[in-house]
Amino acid sequence: MDRIVSGITEYKKNKYKVCMDDGTHLVLYKGEVRRYRLQEGQTVDEALYQELFYEVVGKRVKKRALALLEKMDRTEQGLYRKLAESEYPEELILDAIEYVKKYHYIDDYRYACTFIRYSQEKMSRLQLKMKLTQKGVPRDVIEKALE
Repeated sequence: MDRIVSGITEYKKNKYKVCMDDGTHLVLYKGEVRRYRLQEGQTVDEALYQELFYEVVGKRVKKRALALLEKMDRTEQGLYRKLAESEYPEELILDAIEYVKKYHYIDDYRYACTFIRYSQEKMSRLQLKMKLTQKGVPRDVIEKALE
């Protein structure tokens, strides 16, 4: 399915939001917009869209997820929220989360156990549950970690 570029607007420093006529959008760097010669009104065939979506933005989401996890441990939901702030497509965010889970870079159970270990002397059991719930850890994982 061909798409038409309905708009290209400056998003952040050196980044542009490329909007398509079907309502989708991709955030691309200025150099990528130039390299692919994207301009308003241009028809983007399926092959080019797939390349931009999976090869350009898809790889960027995975690298971003790894960089975020390198700085600090996060819950699955915490990583999702952080990636969503950068307006990555949901499909690519979920792919990136599956990718990092496959290599055990993200693990809600491990996160909960570590959080409990370091916080149990400062917080009650109920406070620990509330904090972990706020961070997006599922209730069953919290209960298992508290055992």
